[in-house]
Amino acid sequence: MTENKSAVTDIAGARPCPRVIALGAFDGVHLAHRAVISAAREEALKNGARPCVFTFYTDPSYFLGKPQKLLNTPEERFARIREAGAEEIICAEFDGAMSETGAEEFYEMLRERLTPVCLVCGHNYTFGKSGCGDTGLLAELCERDRIRIKIVDRVTVGGEPVSSSRIRNLIAEGRVEEAGGLLGYEYSLSGTVVEGRKLGRKLGFPTANIEIPANMAVPSYGVYVSRVEADGKIYKAVTDIGMKPTVGTDKPISESHLLDGEENLYGREIKVSFVRRIRGEMRFSGTEELARRISEDAAEARRYFESERPAGAL
Repeated sequence: MTENKSAVTDIAGARPCPRVIALGAFDGVHLAHRAVISAAREEALKNGARPCVFTFYTDPSYFLGKPQKLLNTPEERFARIREAGAEEIICAEFDGAMSETGAEEFYEMLRERLTPVCLVCGHNYTFGKSGCGDTGLLAELCERDRIRIKIVDRVTVGGEPVSSSRIRNLIAEGRVEEAGGLLGYEYSLSGTVVEGRKLGRKLGFPTANIEIPANMAVPSYGVYVSRVEADGKIYKAVTDIGMKPTVGTDKPISESHLLDGEENLYGREIKVSFVRRIRGEMRFSGTEELARRISEDAAEARRYFESERPAGAL
């Protein structure tokens, strides 16, 4: 699993300049991550420096053999980091050497190669081998070298901290509306539309199907109100994600029926954003009962979109 390195600066090629650097993994670039990046941008404006993010090309959990399901594709992660206010994204490989790097050695790498005037992180940030360094140590090192440090307080929603793990759990439970509230945007999966058995077309509900990336967080199997984006155009849709127990499949798949009319999306890259769960995965007695329930699901999705408040409405 590799990320699009053209969108970032490798730490080995970073040129010295005054930087305010936000530190973290930033998977999901959720509300708490955005608070850290926003604080870095504010500090950069005060100090006449460049607001940056330092992160890794790949999630450290993959190298450590305990891979976490991701909330963003690489392209989405970088794009959302920039949207949040970072003018530069600096990355390093998380490999064997990095995993053995001590906390002070890691700090010295940042100080020498990136010349920060200020480091910004969340309240629970850790760094160095096995996360042995914490914000207390980072503050001591920064004070020694007269580098400013800003530690951003926890961001809470509903009385609980916003975190990537909390969002993953919500997605796994199908609570995509709540997950979207913590992310600041609707959770999505992307992929190339593939041909299926065209059962949906035979039932009167043609679908755009994408295979589910194995490394991404997957909503609980079932049916969702959704939006499908293709080439910058957004379609209202209803999406079934799962194993299709009535007709059977050998792997989970995402099938989206466009509510605004059929369009040929075969071979095109689409993004499916999950808005609200309608129901869980169900097994039906046959295709007739399945078609009837798909019609009901589509009608519920239409009602949802009809009830949406238009942008700017009071």
